[in-house]
This record gives sequence, C-alpha cells and structure tokens, in this order.
Amino acid sequence: MKSIFNLIFTIFLVFVGYIALAPFLTEKNISMALEQYDAVSLRENVDYPALKQNLTEQFRARMKDKAPAISKNPLGALAYGLASGLIEEMVDSYMTPEGIAQLIRGDAPLSGSNVQRGGKDGGDLFAEVRHSYDSHNKFSIWVTTDQQQEVRVVLTRKDFSWKLTNIILPPPSQRRFSL
Repeated sequence: MKSIFNLIFTIFLVFVGYIALAPFLTEKNISMALEQYDAVSLRENVDYPALKQNLTEQFRARMKDKAPAISKNPLGALAYGLASGLIEEMVDSYMTPEGIAQLIRGDAPLSGSNVQRGGKDGGDLFAEVRHSYDSHNKFSIWVTTDQQQEVRVVLTRKDFSWKLTNIILPPPSQRRFSL
C-alpha cells in the first residue's frame, strides 16, 4: 500500500513539476527558434491568430491615442479607416521569426534597422529577463532591451502546452519609436 502511495505521489510531483517548468521550456524553445529563424519550430510555440489580434489592437489603440481629433473630422474618420488597414498589413509583416524577434528587441516597426540574427548583438534574445506567473493560465517574460526598456512577452496555457499570445511593447513615451 505504501509503495502505491509513493508511486502516485511521485507521478503527482512529476506532473506538478512539468506544469511549473513548462513556460520556461516554451521560452527556451521560442528563443532557439528565433535565433535560428526557424519558422516551423516557432509555429509550435506561437498562437499566431491571438498574437496578430493582440498586436493589431495594441497598435490601433496607440494610433487612436495619438490623434484624438481624428474622430471629430469626417475626413479624419476616413484616414483612420485607411490607417487601420495599414496597421493590419504592418502586423502581418511581423508574423515571421524576424518580425517577432524585432518586436521583442524593441526595434522600430518596419525600420529594418539592427536586424541581427540571434537577438541582441548576436546573443540570446532572452538574456536579460524576469518572469512572472500572472495566473495559472498566463505567464509573462519581461525582456529588457538594449535601450533599457521592457517588452512583455505573454505566454498563455492551452491545455498542457504554453504558446506566445502577445508582445506588449513599452509605452510610446518610453520607446525610441512610436506608432
């Protein structure tokens, strides 16, 4: 009876250990895929529809905050509609290993500057990070960029695996670029 209890307890500990370490394993898999620009490996660790939706909403909100007078002008509403379509195209351009790495590094959107393989100065993209469990289904990786700003990489649990679902850029006042 004691050996059955020990076996069940050991299985439970292994399961809890896996659940606790899984986001760190996902972070390592994402880091390796980004360093190697491996879209196939990255696809296994990224929820592209959720990431695309979250980035689109983030950029639209920043555009709206930047130009509050647009809504008062009839032509402004038309311009907002056109800009909204451009935002979707811009976000689509980031749905690659290079684009995701660029966002995590905090590089300016579509600038093409500092596009380096392997993250910061050729090193590990996740070299300077801190971690936090936001809930039992959400895990954040706070990446410190070369400009000493923090980009928040959000992983969300889907069943027993974790996937990248959002990249929250620093507020425009803290970034070296703005939208």
